[in-house]
Amino acid sequence: AFGERLDLIESARLVEAGFFGTGAPHPRLLDRIGDYCLIPRERGILVQRLPFEEGHRQIGVHGGLSPQELEVPLCELRAT
Repeated sequence: AFGERLDLIESARLVEAGFFGTGAPHPRLLDRIGDYCLIPRERGILVQRLPFEEGHRQIGVHGGLSPQELEVPLCELRAT
C-alpha cells in the first residue's frame, strides 16, 4: 500500500546492524519492536491517528534514516 515510500525490514536485521544502539540488546528488545520495522524513505513520515483525533503539524519527528536524523549533535552540560 505504501509503494516506494517505505522499506519493510526485519527488526532482527536492524538490531544486528546496530540501528538500536551498541552493546548487548535488552533480552526483550525484539518483543518490544516487533517482527518488522517500517522505515520511511527520504523525508517521509508515517502517522497514525484515530478517527476522532484532529491532525496537527509536527515540527520534528524521530527515527528516520536521513543524515539530519542520524547525525544528531551531542550536547553535554556539566554542573560545577
